[in-house]
Amino acid sequence: MHTHAGEKLSKQEKQFRAHVTKLFTWLREAFHLTDWDLELHFCEPDEGAAADINVDSTYLTAVIRVGSAALRHNFEAKDSWQIMYCLTHEFCHILTDPLVQIAYNGVTKHGADFLRETAERQTTRIARILMGTIPQDVYEIQSY
Repeated sequence: MHTHAGEKLSKQEKQFRAHVTKLFTWLREAFHLTDWDLELHFCEPDEGAAADINVDSTYLTAVIRVGSAALRHNFEAKDSWQIMYCLTHEFCHILTDPLVQIAYNGVTKHGADFLRETAERQTTRIARILMGTIPQDVYEIQSY
């Protein structure tokens, strides 16, 4: 988990980050990615997303950036499903992005946009399917 040096965190922010880190660790094991170098950063992702990921399947590395502001509302509302879904979706990109990158090499600009949208929809579908298999007690918000 990466934070800015000297960053002062509120108790609630510490609890939020502890919860997200717990889910991140669980997903890493569930996806059998213990051989990957995975990092979790708490910062605002691009374009106002709740989270995003940068995957390098050649070197088995990935960085997930979680926007505290975007998901903190879910944490405060005890919407544990939405937080887990968001992280599961980003983990699914580890599986889908390598194929998408290969396909990008052979398409036009218009085709690349279509491919990006299709890949995002399929990643969403995979994440939703997986969410149906994850026991709720895994992602319930606990008292920290």
